[in-house]
Amino acid sequence: MTTLAFADRVQETTTTVGTGDYTLLGAVTGFQTFNAGIGVGPTFDYAVTDGTNWEVGRSVLSAPTTLSRTTILASSNGGAAVNWPAGTKNIWQDISAQQELNANLLTATLNNGTLTANAPALQVAQTWNNAAVYFDAVVVNPTNTASQLNGPFYGSTMFDVQVGGASKFAVYPNGIGRSSDRSPTYAVESLGGVSFFDTGGTGRHNAQYSGATGATRWALESGGIFCWGATTADDSKDSGIGRVAAGVTEANNGTKGSYTGSAFGAGSQIVSQLPAASATIKGARSCVTDSTVAASGNFGAIVAGTGTNFVPVYCDGTNWRIG
Repeated sequence: MTTLAFADRVQETTTTVGTGDYTLLGAVTGFQTFNAGIGVGPTFDYAVTDGTNWEVGRSVLSAPTTLSRTTILASSNGGAAVNWPAGTKNIWQDISAQQELNANLLTATLNNGTLTANAPALQVAQTWNNAAVYFDAVVVNPTNTASQLNGPFYGSTMFDVQVGGASKFAVYPNGIGRSSDRSPTYAVESLGGVSFFDTGGTGRHNAQYSGATGATRWALESGGIFCWGATTADDSKDSGIGRVAAGVTEANNGTKGSYTGSAFGAGSQIVSQLPAASATIKGARSCVTDSTVAASGNFGAIVAGTGTNFVPVYCDGTNWRIG
């Protein structure tokens, strides 16, 4: 939908003949010129008549005193440009029926003041009925010539939800959304039961999964550690994987460099469930519960199943071996 310019008391005269652009001759007494009210460039609707013929259109000023006949919306000439005879015509900035129709396609309801029953502060109702079109219910499109931007999470906002004057969720010009509350109640985003939220400047970005049997919190913290815990309580982490150095990873107890109570479990299965040995998984490790021999004295032996021994195994690229 074209965004139209408006101005109060815009009306001039013209003596243009034919179907060409209108040459404007100056404001009618008590009115202002198109150039003073709207200026060169913006699109607006206009109406013109000589008292008999008439025309409504959509136009721009191509010069301070030239009004282009860009689009004819309606006219006494069957909707085509009027072939004007000699004489003076009045021409003014108009709100066309087409513009009113476009405005009525969107119904907006505003509810202000003190409420005692539920009523959204703003409700926009539209009917979308074209499967080939991507529709936008609300578009916020400022031109950021200059504004205060202090880092990725502070400064000017595109959208700010507040409760009692305190910001709870804001969207910034760089597209980042941020909650100012540590609680997952004010999640930044929720996808498939996973809520993502920031913990308010602690260097941690959290994610929480809520399932039928409970919830778990994961956190990606500064310093290169991914940690998690069994509950949604803040700082409930008890397990983690961290970066020690380039290419070196540690398993820890949720705190980088702390290993008390931590262990790396390789899991266990029976031999027939192991993936096929190949160069692709060379170095992979696991445990099996049905080795035919014990680990003691058999390090490096090819593992065979259907036994009763629990042994660690590794892939050498060709076989799974005990060790």
